[in-house]
Amino acid sequence: MIANNIRESIVAARQRGLMVKDICKAYGIKANAVFKLSRLYRETGSVSPRTSARGRKPALSREQIGLIRDLILAENDITLDEIKERLHLEVTIVTICRIVKKLGFSYKKRVYTQANATDRT
Repeated sequence: MIANNIRESIVAARQRGLMVKDICKAYGIKANAVFKLSRLYRETGSVSPRTSARGRKPALSREQIGLIRDLILAENDITLDEIKERLHLEVTIVTICRIVKKLGFSYKKRVYTQANATDRT
């Protein structure tokens, strides 16, 4: 990993017109790194590393999950279909079911209740 001050000096050297091989010798890096830093600066205006927020994005936001929780607390006999309809969610019933379980609710005798930690599972 290259420190930010070195990254800035590499980009500055490239903008001054220094040749890539000279920059590589001066900083002990490969030519590909110089090209990537230059592209990163052109695209973002910064030389700081990009975030590593990769992977699958959540289907629902925290606000939507909070709304599901509030709806269940207000009406403990609501069904998954009704939750989807009332909140106008664009996810599957299975996704809503998983979120309800992660919130700690279980569906017993036609009513959602908080899962009891002492009961057997």
